[in-house]
Amino acid sequence: MENTYDKIIERLKTEVSEIVSGVDWVRISVAASLLNNFSPRNALLISMQASRRGKTVTSLAGYHNWKKIGRYVKKGEEGYAILAPIFKEAKNDGDRREVSYFKWVYVFDLDQTDGEEFEVPKPSTITALSAYRGDLYDAIVRHIADSGFRLSIEHIDGANGLTDFSLHKVIINSELALPQRLKTLAHELAHTIMHSNSVRVDRNIAEIEAETLCHLLLAHFGIDSGEYSFPYIASWSQGDLRAVFQVAERVQATLRDTIRSIEVLMVGRVVSFEIPWKYQMRHFKGTSAISSRKDLVTSTGSGIWGM
Repeated sequence: MENTYDKIIERLKTEVSEIVSGVDWVRISVAASLLNNFSPRNALLISMQASRRGKTVTSLAGYHNWKKIGRYVKKGEEGYAILAPIFKEAKNDGDRREVSYFKWVYVFDLDQTDGEEFEVPKPSTITALSAYRGDLYDAIVRHIADSGFRLSIEHIDGANGLTDFSLHKVIINSELALPQRLKTLAHELAHTIMHSNSVRVDRNIAEIEAETLCHLLLAHFGIDSGEYSFPYIASWSQGDLRAVFQVAERVQATLRDTIRSIEVLMVGRVVSFEIPWKYQMRHFKGTSAISSRKDLVTSTGSGIWGM
């Protein structure tokens, strides 16, 4: 089994390296730091406004941020209203800032702008029915619930899925076909396992970790998510292949525990790892084994991760 994972990781490294070699990552890095960095509340506000207009948003930023990457908002375009926090320095702590109040500001979508072209490698939506397994989907749903997160399938613009640690909620876009929904669900599962208040990581690294774990987990169950995962990982790496390689090796330890837990939850499936007898008994009595696995239960966190 280890040899199989090694081959999958080597393919991931090769595919991502080829994508990275053909892109201007200096410009992409700047753009990535300025686009689509919204809270769950603002993501939903944008989604509601886009739905009323009959639009689907892609890349959003404020007027001045578009200028920084060489693009300009077209005359007469109506922006999307969001709530922006206004900060002040905390008393007796010059390094910490507190939110003083919120004000309405406007962001604009890519098609509302003109200027220099830039293109981030785009993942291909997974649609093949062979990339969907109902038993795996159900097991991941149960894993997410057992980890203390509420799953919601609803329409959201600008993302396939979101994990909100403050609300302990995972949201999956209802517009996704089942194969893509499964892949997105696996990605959000990875966030609930690997990222919490006690695990502070850079957003780029968090996304690489989540998608790498997602890709390896699906591969274990016979599903190849490469057409989506490779460009996604490349875009979040911003050209830093060392980050991709380090994550790929580090994720393997988490992968083994995740596969073990998922297989216990898949009723009727032969478990390929040795599972302690007490976990098997808890499962067949109708109680999920995950509830007793402290290493897989995340603590209350803050922030939002998504894809």
